[in-house]
Amino acid sequence: MSSESSDKVILRTPADWPRWFANIRDQANYKHIWEYINPDATATATATGSSETAETATGDTGTVTATPGTLPLEPSVTDKASDSSFKIQLETYRRWKKKVKAIKSLDSLIIQTLGSYFAVVENCISLYEKLKALKADVAPTDYACVLEVKKKYAALQTGPARN
Repeated sequence: MSSESSDKVILRTPADWPRWFANIRDQANYKHIWEYINPDATATATATGSSETAETATGDTGTVTATPGTLPLEPSVTDKASDSSFKIQLETYRRWKKKVKAIKSLDSLIIQTLGSYFAVVENCISLYEKLKALKADVAPTDYACVLEVKKKYAALQTGPARN
């Protein structure tokens, strides 16, 4: 699935919810951010709980001592560890920067496809809160789905109108 859908589903009625929500879920899965915005999740993911773990630098733990008047000619072990730690932090930052960009992009898509339900998410700050509020307000309940199926079944039983 592409990151931008050419046929955006507009959320106009609760009947549009399953298709609209599936589209949003697919977009979030494609961008690897569903775990952060899933309205069914009981708790939001945190940096410590994510699957991305920082690697620790391995190597010699010996220390280099220098007198105040001399500097070591080659970088010390602590410099190497500090440098690798910086690289790990930089890579982690870049991953999070991509995720934040993807969340902002998906938030924009949701606002564009809300239809008349903007008032539901007007005071929500995060994308997780918006989806949770929309699900509570717009998503049809199980009972509503059962009634819809019964209504369609009854319409099929009567058959087409004949002249």
